[in-house]
Amino acid sequence: MEDLFANGIDATTGLPFLSGMTLDDIASIAQGEKINPASLADFYSQSRRKGRGQLRSPVEGVNPDNLAEAGWGVIFAANLDAERQALEPLLALRRQQAGIRYREFSGDYAFATNESKQGFLKMRGAATSGPVEPARMPFYLLLVGSPEEIPFDFQYQLDIQYAVGRIHFDTLEDYARYAATVVAAEEGTVVVEPRAAFVGVLNAGDNATPISTNQLIKPLAAFLASDQKDWEVETLIEEGAYKRHLLELLRRKQAPALLFTASHGMTYPLGDPLQQRYQGALVMQDFRRGTGLPDPLNQCFSGDDADGLNIAGMIAFHFACFGAGTPARNNFYGYAKDSPGKQPVLAERSFLSALPKRLLANGSLAVVGHIDTAFATTFSYGASTAAYESAIKSLAEGKRIGLAMDYFNLRHAELSVGLTVTIDKEQRLKPEVRKDLATRWLYNNDARNFVVVGDPAVKLPLAADPAVKSSQLQRKITELEQQLAHLKDQLDKLPK
Repeated sequence: MEDLFANGIDATTGLPFLSGMTLDDIASIAQGEKINPASLADFYSQSRRKGRGQLRSPVEGVNPDNLAEAGWGVIFAANLDAERQALEPLLALRRQQAGIRYREFSGDYAFATNESKQGFLKMRGAATSGPVEPARMPFYLLLVGSPEEIPFDFQYQLDIQYAVGRIHFDTLEDYARYAATVVAAEEGTVVVEPRAAFVGVLNAGDNATPISTNQLIKPLAAFLASDQKDWEVETLIEEGAYKRHLLELLRRKQAPALLFTASHGMTYPLGDPLQQRYQGALVMQDFRRGTGLPDPLNQCFSGDDADGLNIAGMIAFHFACFGAGTPARNNFYGYAKDSPGKQPVLAERSFLSALPKRLLANGSLAVVGHIDTAFATTFSYGASTAAYESAIKSLAEGKRIGLAMDYFNLRHAELSVGLTVTIDKEQRLKPEVRKDLATRWLYNNDARNFVVVGDPAVKLPLAADPAVKSSQLQRKITELEQQLAHLKDQLDKLPK
């Protein structure tokens, strides 16, 4: 069967990541994988809800945009007291917004090592499947901790039912900076104009980037320009997608509110000293295959480049291998030429990529990207871009990022149900059925592994948003009241 093309470049060889993998390999992997039975109830529930015209959301009658109704919660890994203190301004804001539907799981209630999604919810009084009941567990849940402390699998499973995001920074200062950014956006001190930029790399001699640029970036840019007439849409494609062009874009006085990129992500082998720093960095147009190894400093957009950018209030999407993070073991079960039947070891421990962490620490509200591999090939086998279109449309119309990502979670749920039926039905499949199974398995992993780094309740602080205008007005009223109180105090001190 056909070869697959991943959006990743091996930094040590300059060659494509996972080169030589075919749909037939994927079909064999899919037939050997058993979907977690505990998740199937959620998959079926979400599929039924879509059949009734509903998205993943709280129970009927709850407005998912209103935190006082939908709720907001934070799940800490154990022993993160200092990190919790650094996040206090954000927690105080969400506590005020969500009221009685604010929940905090820290201290004795923090996430315990190796807890399953079902175990976590059950021990804290929430339903383990079905629509979310915010009175028992908030719809928006922020995970705080590394994927070693709170595993990616827990995040994937929780995200089927809830709107989930994650943060994990290297310093307490970065936690505090991110908290301040979200508070500023919610209170209207940070606002963005309706501008979007779509960046599509087309590396010479490459197979993956022409697919992701021509079948994802170009259609998405055209869709947003047509659908949102008041938005300014800019494209940086091929010769416009050099690193210097992206840096110029993000250093403007008005950087885009929404950034969507498609490129290769840098990959490093197990034990490489540069893996934590550059894995998932975006390989820009500067790199030409066959002319040497990709240079992370001059040919890639990495976490090193985040300082000094004008990205306050921005939300970014990155279609690239490891754009959001790296699991210790590859999700593509069984693909290891030196140890067939085992999961290839990718890293000494699972980790979030440096790029999204540094973007959040420098003003971005959220970054959406892949954990593990992103396959451009999925778009060449007829996969719809509807989930991507729906997500960016939702953000442009002022919805929260966790709700905007609902379309990917529904896709994950639907595909998982279908895959379970196909895999269990027959082990020896006809070639055409194997191809269909393989492509659906890829779509399923693409949807599952596309995650939010950041608070899932953030939304673009668009200047025209009534909530932003209201926050700005309230802040002005508060300032005037403080000035009036000061003048009154001065008058009282004057001689009678």
